[in-house]
Amino acid sequence: MPGKPINIAIADMEKVLTNQEAMPITSAYFKERTSDSFDPNGLFSEEIFGEMGDQQRLIRFGYIDLHTNLLHPKIYDVVVQLKALYKHILSGKQYAYWDDKNKDFVKCEDDAPNAETGYSFFTSHIGDISFKKTKSAKRNTRIKLIEDSKERWYVKRFIVSPAGTREYIINNDGRDEYDDINKLYRRIIEMTRALENVRTNSKMYDGVKYRLQLVLNEVFESLWFFFSKVYFPNKYNSRSIALATRNVISAADIDAPSDIPAARLSMDELFTPLWQVLGGAAPVVKRHLLTFVFNPIFEEDSNQCTLIDPDTLETVTVEVSSATKKRHLDLEDMNYLLHSFLESTNQHIPFTIPDKDGKEYYALLRYIDEDDDTMYLSRSVTSLKDGLERLGKTFNKLWLAPMTKYELFYRSAYQSTLNIHVTFTRYPVLGHLGIGIYKVHVVTTSKFRKVTIRDLTDSDYEITLSRWPIAGSANMGGCTPHPCHLSNFVADHDGDQNNSIFILSNDANEEIEAFLNSPRFIISPDMQSYVGVDTALTSKTLYNLTCGLELGLTS
Repeated sequence: MPGKPINIAIADMEKVLTNQEAMPITSAYFKERTSDSFDPNGLFSEEIFGEMGDQQRLIRFGYIDLHTNLLHPKIYDVVVQLKALYKHILSGKQYAYWDDKNKDFVKCEDDAPNAETGYSFFTSHIGDISFKKTKSAKRNTRIKLIEDSKERWYVKRFIVSPAGTREYIINNDGRDEYDDINKLYRRIIEMTRALENVRTNSKMYDGVKYRLQLVLNEVFESLWFFFSKVYFPNKYNSRSIALATRNVISAADIDAPSDIPAARLSMDELFTPLWQVLGGAAPVVKRHLLTFVFNPIFEEDSNQCTLIDPDTLETVTVEVSSATKKRHLDLEDMNYLLHSFLESTNQHIPFTIPDKDGKEYYALLRYIDEDDDTMYLSRSVTSLKDGLERLGKTFNKLWLAPMTKYELFYRSAYQSTLNIHVTFTRYPVLGHLGIGIYKVHVVTTSKFRKVTIRDLTDSDYEITLSRWPIAGSANMGGCTPHPCHLSNFVADHDGDQNNSIFILSNDANEEIEAFLNSPRFIISPDMQSYVGVDTALTSKTLYNLTCGLELGLTS
């Protein structure tokens, strides 16, 4: 059922920090330099966040004093989306003058009268800008957010998330491990030192403030990505909670049409919604997108790339901005692309890439032969027709369409998780039976179809995807283990929660696969909880056990 809509507002960071009695983080060191203890003033301080193992470590915040006022990351993000000129002024790359009559900046050359640029110049006028509303609902929503948050536009003390959510650990090899967000917090601490005990309203510090602003936004985007994806299934569903791969155990039809047996849920699989795979298995999904989609498009030594003209459906070479290229080739920047999938209004539209002037071009074409459910991918309608002709097929323009975001991400998520497993934990944990290990079974929409992707030039290439999404169908949002396991989990479908951790190491997945196919997984020690990987194998095992009992044999 649809979730209840909620309103998003800019948080009052000062109020949050005051209520939490949060303490400042002043050291960029994780541990003391003379011992193995956490630095008492650092990002893992037990004085600031609570002792290791204490629940306070999961809920207590800290903060970094920025020694200046910077735009709240969300305000910055919204402002620069309203007009590209604003970002160029903030970064110091474009000069402009303030037009007091129209209440806005006007682009100009650096030698023009009253020409200025930089962070201080922009923020000195931001409160006076008259943002123009249009017929675009998205633009008007952004403007409303700015207008409703004037008292919270600026941040001087930047909140640091609880240490327990980004913990410092030592792995089995004795190496230190910690979440990448800690590197961003460390950069903020180091950069703020340049602003300590100085007049930060001076233009000479504009460069430092702008670079610091970008790091604040990296932290915000990182946290928002994981926060918002948990709410994705029903656009802020009231039963979801804000943890990276936390979800609810959902009822789902585990069967499938007779012609799509691979779409059924096996007893050693977990129905895992696409949005959750994009978060939990992001490293392997991004690597697949990079290798099979983006690397063939972008030229290595220039901003030229090969895309598909939406008017002619033919291949064209266009020039893109450096930021666009980086967003599709840099593994960290690609998080933005995965995050864009969370916007439900954008899932079934064509996946496009803009040129430097903002014109959108298709990345891939897909052709589904409705006679045999075969799909062919192409970057040109001409090459597609030629390939079909070689195969003795007749081209039907009704079967041709640009590949959508949903389709593109599902293909990569499916192929990159074929050998990936997930640990599934029911919350609250009720003993060892509250934890299970499963293969990932990526699910998309409630209505789906089977397609078999074949290559027009390589007759040996073939991959079948059993849950190709259908536009207009509801998204499958929750995780679903096989019903035979619910009693072990002491779980049902009334909102019971679970946490899924994706196992990405090849060695670990091979070890898990061996375990899933071992006799001790097929039948548990209590001789009751058989989970099985194959019906025939399970039946044979039970038959042999029964024969053994009849003959009086003992193990």
